[in-house]
Amino acid sequence: MEQADKHSTLVFFTGTFPYGKSETVIENEFPFLLEAFRNIIVVSNNQTDPVTRPVPDHVKLMRYRYHTSHLEKLSNSPYLLRSEVREEIDYLHRVLHKRLGRRVLFNLLGSYSNGLYARRFIHNLMKRYQIAPRHLYLYSYWMYDVAIGMAMIKRELPEVKAVCRAHRWDLYYDTNPLHYLPFRKFIVEHLDRCFVISEHGRMYLQNMLPGADHSKIKTLRLGTINRHTPVFEPQPHTFTIVSCSTLTPQKRVDLIIRSLARLDFPFRWVHFGDGALRKEIKEMAAAMLGKLPHATYEFKGMVPNATLRRFYEENTVDVFLNVSDSEGVPISIMEALSYAIPVIATDAGGTGEIVQDKVNGTLLPVATDEISVSSALARYAQAPAEEKLKLRQRAFNSWNERYNADKNYREFIRELKSL
Repeated sequence: MEQADKHSTLVFFTGTFPYGKSETVIENEFPFLLEAFRNIIVVSNNQTDPVTRPVPDHVKLMRYRYHTSHLEKLSNSPYLLRSEVREEIDYLHRVLHKRLGRRVLFNLLGSYSNGLYARRFIHNLMKRYQIAPRHLYLYSYWMYDVAIGMAMIKRELPEVKAVCRAHRWDLYYDTNPLHYLPFRKFIVEHLDRCFVISEHGRMYLQNMLPGADHSKIKTLRLGTINRHTPVFEPQPHTFTIVSCSTLTPQKRVDLIIRSLARLDFPFRWVHFGDGALRKEIKEMAAAMLGKLPHATYEFKGMVPNATLRRFYEENTVDVFLNVSDSEGVPISIMEALSYAIPVIATDAGGTGEIVQDKVNGTLLPVATDEISVSSALARYAQAPAEEKLKLRQRAFNSWNERYNADKNYREFIRELKSL
């Protein structure tokens, strides 16, 4: 890595990092940003939580109120006659074939107002820290309303370098209740790059934005860090399954429980993560698994990423299980593969790019059921030791080739510095 740039300033917009417990994936990337830039301002939407991730003293931290108030939206109303708003309404009709109903219009105008607020925030930041446009790098970890404001800045000040990432909820229109994400074409047209974390996502975004400059949409994968030497030939132990996700409907942890209830051999299931369905999921597990003499299970809750990694280092895990119906490219799967753990997963979003059927695991259709999931688990549990060894070796190799943070984030830095 080249010496840290002492003249430029990176303004890094996040959702929660370095506050609270979310966005643990940024912990893998942040060290590479610190290597590349001496001057960094992290701007987080988190308003309440304490700092929970170590940040060097020279990094400035700022909290940013993401949503504008009703009064601010009203004060921004004169801007709503601008050409980009008219173009967005035309895009709604011509490409999405959506009617401009009250809810859609409110969503569109709310996002535009948030973008104007982000634009003012960035201008004030430049003035406060005396940052010249040619020395400013803007980086949004999400393709959300902040990126609209960044696009406005880039249009006004072409010397500014501005990029964003796109993952899942900020990329796939059907993850939004209205099946609509405002101003994506405007963002792509005016930012230098939009880095999508999967090929599936890149192709989806290009398809949703006909007429946009598709050369600005590039696949650039995330990655995880693992300095631990994986164990390919474990000692005898109880067949162990790990899952790691929020306890929300989309993650379908209930399907995991129904699948495990069908197994007729000794197993241990450990789940990491928490969420709104905590009570229902724990009650379901107690009812369906609690009385099985050959089953044990644990809910670890929301834990620091270091705790999860330590669990992988101290325990032999046979299979990582993910049955979500919507994904980007799960970081949890990358981490499992880096510890030589084969994966059984549904082909949601970009998961098919990381889980290769019969290579490093088993890929199931999204519309799967407990019979298919339990059968996949049983096949692996009963596989010959030689086959398991090969799966574990290929699991680690697939991570090292495509999702090793040391490779992927250095490539991101090269892309950023080449703008």
